[in-house]
Formats: sequence, structure tokens, C-alpha cells
Amino acid sequence: PQALTPASSAVTVAEPVVTLTKAAAPGALLTTGGSTQFTLTVANVAGANAAPAFDLTISDPLPAAYTGVGARVITATGATGVADTTSGTAVGATIARLDPGGSVTIVFSAVASGPLTAGPVVNNANLSWTSLPGANGSAADGAATPGSAGSATGERTGAGGTNDYAASATATVTVGGV
Repeated sequence: PQALTPASSAVTVAEPVVTLTKAAAPGALLTTGGSTQFTLTVANVAGANAAPAFDLTISDPLPAAYTGVGARVITATGATGVADTTSGTAVGATIARLDPGGSVTIVFSAVASGPLTAGPVVNNANLSWTSLPGANGSAADGAATPGSAGSATGERTGAGGTNDYAASATATVTVGGV
């Protein structure tokens, strides 16, 4: 019989590290209503083991207090395939690829028509992304992952469990706090 000598190798897994932040200005409105400027920023951290993120989807359905959304100004650095998908008061965007060190910022105004009930108006934005480009991780070589997207053997999609490529951010505007 032949004896085998064990060998070890160091493996580094490069993954995207994506963040989502949200800000509101001003942070307060009168009960008679007003306008709030929201800023959403998606960023992919740069670094030695950084990787691009793919198929990013931003979803920001505004609370019922907001009845209108103005034009969106989208600024992108290190990103390709950026598209505004806003419909009504559901602000949204897709990004095909976000490279390490890249970011996309979306700035928009939303109108809250009065009368408004005093108290906090909480606005949540959500983000999901994948680890590979295209449907089911089909890369430029055309080879797809062995499993379904979001499964243990497929690309990571933010579907939960080990597929944790998702983030959220909140901005709160106080009504009657002016």
C-alpha cells in the first residue's frame, strides 16, 4: 500500500461587504405637513479580500404619511447597470454590479400632506444582493452554480440562513416635533 502525506492549503473566501444607510432632513415636520429629503447610500467595502456584489435591489416603500415623491438624483461610483425602479411612493433601484469601494447614492424629496398625526413616522429601506452575476449565478463562462439560487448549493441571494446578503436602514421623522 502507498502512504499519503496530508497537505494543507490556506483558502481565502472573498465576499462583498455591502452596507445601506438612510438619512432624513429635516428630521421633523409640522402636523400641517411638509417635505422631507431622504438620502439612501449603498456601499461595498474595499479591502484585500473584497469582492463585487451583483444584482442589487433597493426597496424603500414610504409610509402612508407620504403621498408624493419627487425626482430621484442617483450618483454612482464603481457601479454599473444602475436603474431607477420607483413606482408611486415605493422608491426603488437596481444595480447590476457594485465593485469594492463603489457606492450608489439616491436623493429624493417626499411630500407629506397634512393634517398629520403627531408622533414618529418610521421609514424602512431594504437591500438585497447576490454573490454571482446573472440568473442562478451564470458567470461570463456560462457555468451556473449547481443548486438553485438561495439554496445551500446555489448563489447567495439574501433569502435567509446562510444566504444573508441583505441589509436594511431606517430613518425616523417626528411629526409635531418642530
